[in-house]
Amino acid sequence: MRGHALVALCGVPKGQAGRPSKPLTLAQASALLDAARTAPLGAHVVVSLLTGGRTEGLRALTWAHVDLDGQADADAPVPPSIQVWRSVRDGGDTKTKKSRRILAISGRCAATLRQHQDKQKELREKRGERWHVDDPVFSTSSGAELTLRTFGVASARSREGRDSTRRTGCCASCGTASSRCSQTTA
Repeated sequence: MRGHALVALCGVPKGQAGRPSKPLTLAQASALLDAARTAPLGAHVVVSLLTGGRTEGLRALTWAHVDLDGQADADAPVPPSIQVWRSVRDGGDTKTKKSRRILAISGRCAATLRQHQDKQKELREKRGERWHVDDPVFSTSSGAELTLRTFGVASARSREGRDSTRRTGCCASCGTASSRCSQTTA
């Protein structure tokens, strides 16, 4: 077989038809990032949009799996990152095995998460013993992991007072954005 393309001897499996991609335009993404600055789930929106992380993986993210500094001075520099190892899906597994990964985050993501962490620390001090100890990055006001219901409530609060918009595609159930979604008016 030397010198022959083995791939030519293989059949190509027939895949399943998927839904068409509906990416945000640059203007939509910019507007979303601007609106996220004051939204209750603003940090989630920024991280989701700039990393492409899935909502269910980001909802399960804990601070123990976030590296906001990286190792820029190392022989092989390591950027700031998040470790998406689990999900809030049944059984805690990610959608696919490739979904279990370390995602490098931009300076904007790291700065946004730092601000979010500071706000969360203030809230934790205010709540005292009523604060949940699971330590999720994105949590309810009492520190508990966001459920689909509480995530939807927080998403709705983020949209209050803004023009009526509806998310389509992968985030229709929760109203958040990722680079894989598009925005349409209701």
